[in-house]
Amino acid sequence: MLRLSGTKSPEANLYFRIGQFGLEERTIDARHDVYYYPTVNDRRDAGYFVYTASYSAVGDFNGDGHNDLVLDWSIFPHTAPRTNMPTQQTVYFGDGAGGLRLATAAEVEPFTPIHLGNRIVVADFNGDGIDDIARASEGLNQRDPSTGGFITRYDPLTLMLSAPGGKLVNATANIQGQESGQPATGYGVGHDLSVGDFDGDGDKDLFSGKVLLLNDGKGKFANASDLLSANLKPSHTILTASASADFNKDGKDDLFVAWLDGTQYLALSNWNGQSFGWQEIRLPVGLYGQTNTKPNHAQAADINGDGLPDLIIGQTRSEPYYSGAGIQVLINKGGGQFADESASRIDNSWRDTWWGQGQIDLMDVDADGDVDLIHGTDWTLRTDGASTGGLAVALNDGAGNFHWLPQSIFTDVKPYQLAGFEGLEQYQQRPLQRLFPIDINKDGRIDFVGTVQQPLTAWPQVEPNVYATYTVVGQASLGGPEAALKASFESILRKTPAGADASSLTATAVKVLGGQLTATQALGDIVQVAGSSTSVATLAYQFFTGKIPSLAGVDYLVSPTGPNGNNLNSAYYQSFNLENRYINFAVNLGKIGEGAAKFTAEYGTLSLFEATRKAYAAIFGGTPSDAKVHALIDSRVDYFASYGGDGANGIGTKAAMVGWLLAEAEKADLGVMARSNAAWLTDLADGSAPFAIDILDPAKGYYKADFIFGGG
Repeated sequence: MLRLSGTKSPEANLYFRIGQFGLEERTIDARHDVYYYPTVNDRRDAGYFVYTASYSAVGDFNGDGHNDLVLDWSIFPHTAPRTNMPTQQTVYFGDGAGGLRLATAAEVEPFTPIHLGNRIVVADFNGDGIDDIARASEGLNQRDPSTGGFITRYDPLTLMLSAPGGKLVNATANIQGQESGQPATGYGVGHDLSVGDFDGDGDKDLFSGKVLLLNDGKGKFANASDLLSANLKPSHTILTASASADFNKDGKDDLFVAWLDGTQYLALSNWNGQSFGWQEIRLPVGLYGQTNTKPNHAQAADINGDGLPDLIIGQTRSEPYYSGAGIQVLINKGGGQFADESASRIDNSWRDTWWGQGQIDLMDVDADGDVDLIHGTDWTLRTDGASTGGLAVALNDGAGNFHWLPQSIFTDVKPYQLAGFEGLEQYQQRPLQRLFPIDINKDGRIDFVGTVQQPLTAWPQVEPNVYATYTVVGQASLGGPEAALKASFESILRKTPAGADASSLTATAVKVLGGQLTATQALGDIVQVAGSSTSVATLAYQFFTGKIPSLAGVDYLVSPTGPNGNNLNSAYYQSFNLENRYINFAVNLGKIGEGAAKFTAEYGTLSLFEATRKAYAAIFGGTPSDAKVHALIDSRVDYFASYGGDGANGIGTKAAMVGWLLAEAEKADLGVMARSNAAWLTDLADGSAPFAIDILDPAKGYYKADFIFGGG
């Protein structure tokens, strides 16, 4: 029995820890002959078969209210024939105590024995309110070296239905044409599987491998493939991905299909209760071009919050074979039209050498109400010998832009972390393993199920392959940093982050999660952003009135939702660059606004030269030399006067000069006023900062003597 090492066990971090180890142990001890893959020219030596956990799905299969997981174990090489050795499946039931347990034979009947499974979907097929399972079958496609063609054997699509007593029973024979264990008529390579209500009768139907199966509402399916158009069941190629959703919002589920050759179609259902038909729309080509793209999985969800389901498609290359784990993002524009916005919404570059086959899961992993992306692939070796692949998670910023989390925030079990194999650490430097998502205890924090293989101790191999499963438990919400940053943003900038601001916050949160930024540094970034809005008001009021505004005053001056149409977040101020924004605000406040009387009394009789010296000392803390003052204003007098509107020594011109100095201090983060203001904004992040105070008063706690800058 495999056990975790006592000296090199996996390390927990803030977000994840290993939970249960040894949920299940599997052994495979069988050999395969020489085979040819992917082409007839690619000869592969004889060796041992291996297990790979390939596909999973989550549901409540026994109706007890807990999340369960079904895991499909593929056997590789999948193009080599096997005898009496079908692919394997595991059902884990939630144990009600925050963990999983292996379902018993009394609870789950055996799945239909097949050569190779593929996609798994979960839905209530028999109408009893409990989740059921359907699993696609890819069959055997063996290269024949004598002809260059294929020797094929196809298997049925598996159907597992819930039954009284919390059981899952095999109902594969409920599918027309599969009553005697054969695949349904027309069913071949089931590389795809989609579930939806295609005929509008209120129950869930199935589409897989060019076959349409219509449900009678009780879990019995009729083969209705004659209702499919030629593009939904092409004769010259196979389907490698499909997805279902009501893409045009007419109340009927539609189909997306992708062919092996990279062609992609949308088929809008025209079912009206009397007749069946499809409106077909050719969609943009894949990431690697028409002839070199291999789509392999697709999911539909509204990723940008506009109410329309979009498409997320996993794609890879034909050449180099299965190189690159690309994600294509097709945004639904309505009316069946989709735009490829992959380049602006997701970074595919860092996984460009990953193994391309994987599983896409769309779910809210950070509890912020939008749909995030999980894409798991098997690991592979690059040409430079480095290994890549495993779990990849990207957070959605709420507008459909994805930001990849560093793999380092997750944890898994490495082979050398098994008892007795600690000495193999230098030979087992693999990336993060592939993990399968599930919220085990429904606490809103994502958990995972993972697998680990016992290391081999001899080569050529002489021992069986042994595997164990385990859980990875979420300890803290992945949305914690983003939620905290959003709250700080709203408190400091007096608005809700949207668009570029929201995307930037998500990107910053990802850096905090990955340890590239501290929370304090991230907050500093928000304070810096406030330099063009909130700080314009607080710095100007501090200078011209001797204190920052009241809470109501800050909201009036800054908030885009208040009564002031010319607030600092308005379109009016957006047309100004940073310097002109400060200058404009300063002239309004110091010449004709609340600060006019005080400013005139203190600066009205001074020349622009002397006013600059005095203002500089107030803003930066140090008194500048004559040479410094000349350098500051000699070439800018006309510039200031153009804003002040009252001549070279007018009060408006002096106010413009003050605005420019405030902008320079803020940009450089220098001087007593800018630094004290930044300290006050940092305090404002959690709502604790007082308003209407003199932030330069040391008693208030924001001013520090070491903020003084300038002089000389």
